[in-house]
Amino acid sequence: MADASQREITTAEVKRFLSGMHIRACAVCGHHGWRVEEEATAMNCRHVCGDDRPRDIPINVIVVVCQHCGLIELHDRSVIARWLDCHPGQ
Repeated sequence: MADASQREITTAEVKRFLSGMHIRACAVCGHHGWRVEEEATAMNCRHVCGDDRPRDIPINVIVVVCQHCGLIELHDRSVIARWLDCHPGQ
């Protein structure tokens, strides 16, 4: 099986995931409408490890933006892929 974090995920699948997880409205403004930022999926997270030295840890996320107020949500690509695999064709 391919690595879930590398699975190709379409905008329609992201919206199906959000709907399936009952994330239908923006938590800030209540607007119903999301834009999926296809190009912004590779990010680094700054993490301080046990030796107190900060390290950049790569995270693979899908960026979802409220079309009304601009709230940004980050969703782990592997979580979305696993959810889609468990809920095919809904």
